[in-house]
Amino acid sequence: MILSAGFFGTVLYVDARLNRPDNKLPQASTETVLNDIQAAGAASDKPDAAFSDAGPNREEVIRALTWLGKQSLEEYKLTYPPKDNAYYYFNKLLEIDPGNETARTGISNIADRYAILAEQSLARNETGKTATYVNLGLRIDRDNRTLLSLQSILEQEQDSGLADMFKGLFGQG
Repeated sequence: MILSAGFFGTVLYVDARLNRPDNKLPQASTETVLNDIQAAGAASDKPDAAFSDAGPNREEVIRALTWLGKQSLEEYKLTYPPKDNAYYYFNKLLEIDPGNETARTGISNIADRYAILAEQSLARNETGKTATYVNLGLRIDRDNRTLLSLQSILEQEQDSGLADMFKGLFGQG
């Protein structure tokens, strides 16, 4: 019970922070965002000449991509709009510097942000949005523990909802 209260309090805190007027989250359809994630993955197979051929300005390009990725993360431009989001910039950074720890951490942070958004929508009982955020986050980091826990909660709710429906249909309960 204490853990539940702590979790709920954390969710309310996150909800309050995300609902501040200066936090504007861009709206995009799930399909659009999923397509963008897939496109970014496909694009990483083909190096972008503007980034991979950085030549003598390589360090400047790395600094710029790092800044753009962090800025997009702060603005919750996680995977949308296309070619102007944290996922895009961190992937480009990994193209020119495959061992870049900032890019790897940034991508992990994107999944964490989707977990925050999922917790926020769960607190508002918006299970459809929660499922969308969980799915998007798990496409970025399939091992994210928070997202996996939220996915489990959603599955339990869905199973419970089906069980309640069957009990109601057959007069048990």
